[in-house]
Amino acid sequence: MSLTNALRAENTKLLSLRSSLVYAILLTGSLFGPVTLIGMFGGDTFILDWGTLFSGLPIFQLIAVVFAAATTAGDIRSHMHAQAFLTQAGRWQWVTAKIIVTAVFTAVTFVLGTVLAIGIGAVLGGTLSLGTDPHILYVGFIATVLFAAMSVGLACVIRSQVASVAVPVAWLLVIDGMIGFAAESIGIFRPLAAIAPVQRMNQVFYGEDPLGLGLSTAVCYLIIIAWFAALSAVGLWRNHRVDVR
Repeated sequence: MSLTNALRAENTKLLSLRSSLVYAILLTGSLFGPVTLIGMFGGDTFILDWGTLFSGLPIFQLIAVVFAAATTAGDIRSHMHAQAFLTQAGRWQWVTAKIIVTAVFTAVTFVLGTVLAIGIGAVLGGTLSLGTDPHILYVGFIATVLFAAMSVGLACVIRSQVASVAVPVAWLLVIDGMIGFAAESIGIFRPLAAIAPVQRMNQVFYGEDPLGLGLSTAVCYLIIIAWFAALSAVGLWRNHRVDVR
């Protein structure tokens, strides 16, 4: 019952903050915005397939990670977590509730942005062709929700609002790709590339294994899930051990 109360508290906080609406607009807009531009400037007709619909997916993932990290570290900076310690039976409950609410918020905005992208694309004259490569839909959905959720655990470890945002953003935009690039010519980086979450998402997303690591689709999913589980566990541990000032 206490977890239910924690979920209710996190949901109330999410819905009462003006920044949540801003993030929702940014997230959904990152999906339907590119489709709108393609429809307006791409000619009289264009093919509206999954690749076109999710041309803004990297931006969506980036904003989702920023949202998760910034809101979690912001709660810590403003001592909202300390209030949770006083009203909830265990320290773990606010972190667990935060992970769940963040995942649901990301999932809802993903679905809403996708629906809006399809609707706007159709209105602007796009020819729907959604029978091919549907894996782009569920790969993007699963990976994005897990990336956002794992950013909550990472923020509980780092605790600084600036660093909590900077670290996952740098990983998504630079570090993960650099590991893959280095692994092409330096063997010591191949094990790191094998467990890099963005590398594994891209393998499933594009159906290519440029490094020839021989990892199956199931293994790629397991690696991404393992990152989520590990960061969530470390975040829960850090939240349990750290002093409240």
